[in-house]
Amino acid sequence: MIKFAKGLYIHFSVFILFAVSCFSGTFLITAMAFITAICHELSHLLASLLLKEKCHGIAIMPYGCRLFVNTVKSPGKEFFIASAGPVFNLIMVLFVKEGPLYEINLAMALINLFPVMPLDGGRMVYSIISHVVGGFKALSVMRIISVSGGVLLTLLGIFQATVTGFNLSVFTAGAFLLFSAITDSGKEKLFACTLNYGDKLKGGCRKVFNIAARESLPARSILSSVPPTRYAVVTVIGDDGKVKSEITEEHLTKEIIEKGAALRLREIT
Repeated sequence: MIKFAKGLYIHFSVFILFAVSCFSGTFLITAMAFITAICHELSHLLASLLLKEKCHGIAIMPYGCRLFVNTVKSPGKEFFIASAGPVFNLIMVLFVKEGPLYEINLAMALINLFPVMPLDGGRMVYSIISHVVGGFKALSVMRIISVSGGVLLTLLGIFQATVTGFNLSVFTAGAFLLFSAITDSGKEKLFACTLNYGDKLKGGCRKVFNIAARESLPARSILSSVPPTRYAVVTVIGDDGKVKSEITEEHLTKEIIEKGAALRLREIT
């Protein structure tokens, strides 16, 4: 990840993507899809700002943008923010009506409305379920739905590949969603951990648990290694081997709650 300014990052693979598109003659289509994906994510950002949910940064990725926003605790707000991206694409479909831009927006809307995590459709279904049964149980339900959806798409992708001569588009999407659903189970543990988190220093003091960790590690991985009877102080080590910062357990937990489960140690301010 290359830092261009405060809160603005660009993944190095973006440059590789456009270099390959130039040589393959698909630069125009790639650029249209990339800009559409960015506008899709900016729609989420606009919805977040309208609801006064703070954005801490933007990362430009090969599939569009990744926003570092507070973890939304209201199911209604979550639904509104998640639906903003597909709504933008559907509005574009109504206005454009034909051509590559029409096809790109239609495909993006339909894909994102598929009800599995981490797609927008999955977030919308999650918000509805969490409104009924609570956030923690909703994560468990969505994991089952997401794994099932990923398996279904993967099987359809295998069928498509055999019929169309190894067109792996659906298979790739299904495999990605299945992998995300399986590996994302850590969010359930994180949710439970932060939900039950209390001020360990409320009694005045507690024995310290010192831990050193690389800045590239997910912040949530630290919480699982801290004994319940100790208070953690994390020394963040850069890739160059130098000490970057020290983070207390309380600050670490608050940052994860605000910025989301994907937060890495280097992104904690």
